[in-house]
Amino acid sequence: MKVEEVVKKLKAEQLLDQNEIYTYATKPVMGGILGGAVGAAAGAVLLSVSGNILYVHKAKLDNTYGECLDRIDIQSMRDVQGKTGVVGGKLSFEYDGKRFKSKITSRDSRFIDYFINL
Repeated sequence: MKVEEVVKKLKAEQLLDQNEIYTYATKPVMGGILGGAVGAAAGAVLLSVSGNILYVHKAKLDNTYGECLDRIDIQSMRDVQGKTGVVGGKLSFEYDGKRFKSKITSRDSRFIDYFINL
């Protein structure tokens, strides 16, 4: 599926707003919010922002997404840290007493900049 189609679907499902803040990322199992069998299965994720919510969906190889793994209130995120690099970036923050860390797979720094500039 083309990325434009995925964006349209995310908007229709109110998982993405007009700012189009989204990215694909990899999420380590240890130290993340997810645990157990669900956490072990969450390697690639699609992160999208709609309003004050960061959605974490399981990413599929065809650019689509599966089940919602997490719904995070952006205003409750603490100690937000981000860094962009040549081939991607990193985003980490605390939420609900746990540390969330992810590697952003895109060179688009717009996603990380959004959180750093909150």
